[in-house]
Amino acid sequence: MEDIGVKLRNYIGVETMLGQRLPACRSDLPAFAAVPHQMLDGVSDADLRKITSENAAKMFRFELN
Repeated sequence: MEDIGVKLRNYIGVETMLGQRLPACRSDLPAFAAVPHQMLDGVSDADLRKITSENAAKMFRFELN
């Protein structure tokens, strides 16, 4: 998932998005740790759940708690 994908989620369909490509921040610098939060700023809770967990659960056929 890339920043542009999040911005265009209403056009490409949030049901097709998976959060596995969120930047993996391995830095002590606060600016780098904020990148995923900045990418997802303004995304509704429902869309956020789909992107970060529900879509993957559906694809791999496992239940979420």
